[in-house]
Amino acid sequence: MSMSYQQIGSKVKILHDHTRSRKYRDDDEIEVATENHKHLCDILQEISCSFGHNISILDFGCGTGRYFHCLQNVERLIGIDISLHMLKEACNPVRGEELKFDRITLICADIFGIEIAPQSFDFIYSIGVFAGYSSFNLHICNKLFYLLKPGGTLFVTVIDVAPRMTYTGLREVMENSNFTQYEISRYVSTSPLWKGASYECIAIKDPDTSPVESTTRWPVVLDDNVHSLDVVWRNVYLTTQEIVALIPAGDTFILVDHEVFRSELTIGRQAIPFLERDGQYWGPPPDDMTAIQELERLRRSGASFIVFAWPAFWWLDHYSGLYRHLQSQFRCVLENERLVVFDLCP
Repeated sequence: MSMSYQQIGSKVKILHDHTRSRKYRDDDEIEVATENHKHLCDILQEISCSFGHNISILDFGCGTGRYFHCLQNVERLIGIDISLHMLKEACNPVRGEELKFDRITLICADIFGIEIAPQSFDFIYSIGVFAGYSSFNLHICNKLFYLLKPGGTLFVTVIDVAPRMTYTGLREVMENSNFTQYEISRYVSTSPLWKGASYECIAIKDPDTSPVESTTRWPVVLDDNVHSLDVVWRNVYLTTQEIVALIPAGDTFILVDHEVFRSELTIGRQAIPFLERDGQYWGPPPDDMTAIQELERLRRSGASFIVFAWPAFWWLDHYSGLYRHLQSQFRCVLENERLVVFDLCP
């Protein structure tokens, strides 16, 4: 692979900020009326109806929940996405009034950074995730196989972007995987939002696969990069209390939260987004040098603290030069599972 899963995850987080996620959710209202959506919805309905009993489902890369309404016979649905902004939109999915189930758990995580019990799901699907820099490979395929119950079904789409994934490449992955039954077809979308070809693969796990013993219960949160939406809202409350206790009333501070909850803060202190232009969020910095320059500009303008909230903890790894600068020049006054705070006063 040209990039690690961590690098891919960082890139996805940068791309799917608040503005892009909101636009994606708005596009859902257009997409649901297209033949492309009907085609995919028909597949999801057919598979979810094929079991003859209520089933557990994993939507891998669920985004804004565009396909939730297509599912039938759902006992429980887990939606995993690496972007908190997309998951916030998924709380109000398109055609949500058509949902025939209410057991939905939304998890913000990289699937490779969360512990899931083996053979947890009857049906796993992933639509529109594997394209461009994110390729469907043998490691991912076997990870999803591991999560399926015996007799379970996988449905995955892979954008036909040569040479990343061709029919031959996808077939090679499936031939070398643990799946013994699969079918690959090619579909051409004429949707106004995306015109192009993709491969669609339906694979079935052998019903005679031996059960796997596990003491793991789903879901298990391994670290601070994995959150359910319930945890997110609880953390916002706790974070607010900690900021109020630490930063004096009337002060201005920099809040790095990837714009997850800054707009919801009403705490008598001015939270400046980072990066910032004319008081508005301007997206993440392109590099460490830009980040350090902007930090110093805002500090000279009166910002007294910089606060990294848990949705942006990945910044401390991705922008390692910025983090080293802060550690060498300023005092860290709080570090816990929700916040890392530096006092910017010399």
